Amino acid sequence: MSLPFMFYGLSGSMHIAYADFIFPFLALVTFAAPATKRQLSALRPLAYFALAMLTLVACSTLVASLFDPGFNAKLAVLNTIKLVVVFAYAVVFAVYAAILTREQFLSLLRLWGWTATVVSIATVFTAVGLVQIVPFSSDGARSQGFFQDPNLYGGYLTLSLCVIVAAEVMKTSYWSILQILSVAAAVVLTASRGSMITLGLVGVLALVFVATWKVRIVVGGLGVASAALYAVGTGFSVPWLSPAIARLGEAGRSVGEDPRLRIWRRAVDIWSDQPVFGVGIGQFGRFTIDVNGYDEHDVGQIAHNTFLSFLVESGILGLVLCVGGMAFLVFRLLLDRRIEGRLRYALGLGVFAICIGMFTLNFQNVRYMWVFIGLIWGFTVWQGKAVGYPRTPPTTRKHDVDAPYTVSPGARHAAREHAGTQPIILHRDL
Repeated sequence: MSLPFMFYGLSGSMHIAYADFIFPFLALVTFAAPATKRQLSALRPLAYFALAMLTLVACSTLVASLFDPGFNAKLAVLNTIKLVVVFAYAVVFAVYAAILTREQFLSLLRLWGWTATVVSIATVFTAVGLVQIVPFSSDGARSQGFFQDPNLYGGYLTLSLCVIVAAEVMKTSYWSILQILSVAAAVVLTASRGSMITLGLVGVLALVFVATWKVRIVVGGLGVASAALYAVGTGFSVPWLSPAIARLGEAGRSVGEDPRLRIWRRAVDIWSDQPVFGVGIGQFGRFTIDVNGYDEHDVGQIAHNTFLSFLVESGILGLVLCVGGMAFLVFRLLLDRRIEGRLRYALGLGVFAICIGMFTLNFQNVRYMWVFIGLIWGFTVWQGKAVGYPRTPPTTRKHDVDAPYTVSPGARHAAREHAGTQPIILHRDL
């Protein structure tokens, strides 16, 4: 519930999320109980990944500090702390999700979805002038949420939309349509081109892979409404939509003038000079002060691209670890046959939304991304088998309701392994 409320200025350039105030308590509760086999199996690969990434960061920082006379140790320490914190989020939530039942996991998704829905409705109310709850930009054109950045807010909303769809797949709800419409409206109010494009792509993929009737109705309605608004093109009848329409219209025409492209070119140029270890964590900003006209007292620009950020600051090895970690998560999710196909695809939409956001944002220090990754990592099992670990409830054909059933050997093994805490898969005795 605290995820949409960031940032809190702690000291200078060090900002923390409001979730950080309650995170230590959650970590204490999670690790207080003895670890189960499932928790350990979920923890090991994630811990190895975090250890490998932090080791690489330490090596690249050491090399940069020895050979770069302008190395900024303060920026290196601050950014390393941020990376350690988000890895801690992923580990704690992975361990926590590993022992969740299907119903408990659904409740967690519902809580996430309703939190995003409430914030989205407050955003709409603020936009139309009913109340002043959610902060907007200084010109009143773009909703920033509580992130001080409309793009980060848009990323949170698109990921939350995928969470709502996943919860709907697990168990249908009368409120899902309201939730999806509210969150989609808030995404438009951010006027974030990346988030709106992600929203469209997620909608298309949801139609193909997660085709519930509610998703079809909502996505179809949003598509027709969006096409109509864009065709009108002025937004004079709905003034609070005009920034989003204008920014979408400019996206294709002014792509060559986007300041991020200059930053990306600079990142590639700098990486070509330090291809193996990069320039060190947190150091990229020092090389971008002159890119967009910032003065000498400015700390520079971030890469606005998670992949390029790892590439330029940690070298090619950092990029390989980043891409490899996301690929492992995708395969871990898709290969877990204990979870029904539509739910795997719905959760996969969330991973897809994160990957799209990583192309235009520095996502590596954003809490909600790592919380989602931790939940998916812990809830899934690498190459989990459909028989013997029934997180998917068994389906029964109508004409088989009165037929005799027996316990399968796989279900018997699952019952012994999980001490009767999970439902047993039954099959007809033929």
